[in-house]
Amino acid sequence: MTKAPVEPQSQHYEIRVELYVDNFNGTNKPRNQIIGAYFGINNLPYWMQSQRRELFVAGFGKRKDLQKVGIEKFFNPIRDEMEKLRTEYLRDDNGEIIRLNGKPVHVTLFCLIADNKGANEVMGITTSFYNSACCRYCTSHWRDLQVQPTLRGPRREEDGNCLLQGVLQASVPFPPDIFHDLNEGVIKRLLEHLFTKHYNAADFKF
Repeated sequence: MTKAPVEPQSQHYEIRVELYVDNFNGTNKPRNQIIGAYFGINNLPYWMQSQRRELFVAGFGKRKDLQKVGIEKFFNPIRDEMEKLRTEYLRDDNGEIIRLNGKPVHVTLFCLIADNKGANEVMGITTSFYNSACCRYCTSHWRDLQVQPTLRGPRREEDGNCLLQGVLQASVPFPPDIFHDLNEGVIKRLLEHLFTKHYNAADFKF
């Protein structure tokens, strides 16, 4: 497919891509770990998303190899391709711009979905969650969050270290990891705070 320059959004249709990143290891040996990236379409109707059977693979890479050459080698081709799709319209094999109801179509990378460690790695911030400012949304330090789980420090600004810099379009391109960020993260701390500060053992006698 070839492309053409994109006009303002009101004049075109948009395909929103979600990029999923995860690590796979069938042997529990770090040297065999593989990173995988695959994508789906965010703005398909829900009934179509629930019936989807395809898995659109963006790439796989061996972690031990990427440790030698840098994780950027894995993400740079994905970023470059998404940048082309973001800035140019799609054309068919005959060179004609693909149109829907008369409007051209182009593609944006809407968000990245990963566990907390994977998202931090792509964002270019620490993947150590016990001795640093590890939050993707603010710059609060881990030790301060243990004392005050609802603490919200200064908003984290883009610093140019994100591996997908320039192609993520959503205002919050790294959604929370439900299991680690929420269930094992802030929700756990909030419940601890709730039970220790607002209740005592007598409240739970039957």
